[in-house]
Amino acid sequence: MMEEREERENFFDALREEIASKMKHLDNAKKRFITEEDQKAIWSTHVKKIIHYIGLQDDIQERIEQHFLKTVMILVKIGWKKWDTFGRIFLETENRTDEENFRCKFPELASESFLNSREKAQCFVDNRAYFRPWVIKKSGIEDLDDLVWRLPFLEGEEELGKGASGKVTKELIAAKHFLIDGDSENKVI
Repeated sequence: MMEEREERENFFDALREEIASKMKHLDNAKKRFITEEDQKAIWSTHVKKIIHYIGLQDDIQERIEQHFLKTVMILVKIGWKKWDTFGRIFLETENRTDEENFRCKFPELASESFLNSREKAQCFVDNRAYFRPWVIKKSGIEDLDDLVWRLPFLEGEEELGKGASGKVTKELIAAKHFLIDGDSENKVI
């Protein structure tokens, strides 16, 4: 039992390092993000071990990928250790999908029925913006809401001009984060 716990801890430590290695702008928390594509790549590489260490059956894999991928990545990133409660907290409770978890306010996240920890709730709040960079459409940004999210700009901004109000830059946008209107297939452009 102790050996399995140590293996699990080592696995999640290594997974945290992998997540950090895929993040863009590690040196700037205001710009930091990880693309959904990178999150899915990490998931698909380690899905069997993640499912095993969370304590779930393999048949739940698709449901987690579709509805809880970002939540799992955040929980790994913040060093959450109560994986044995994941199923009860997230899978057996209504409205606990990624989208709903991103809208939760601090008191709900810290509650006994959720993360049951003020410290982990604060870490969740602090990290969630990194895991949901906006998708920019030719006509604007989709899904604007009252939460602060990251623009999916990669390194290498080029200054085109500046004035009294700021500067104009040319930015490189992460793959699959810029869509032409009507592009329902999320094609890379």
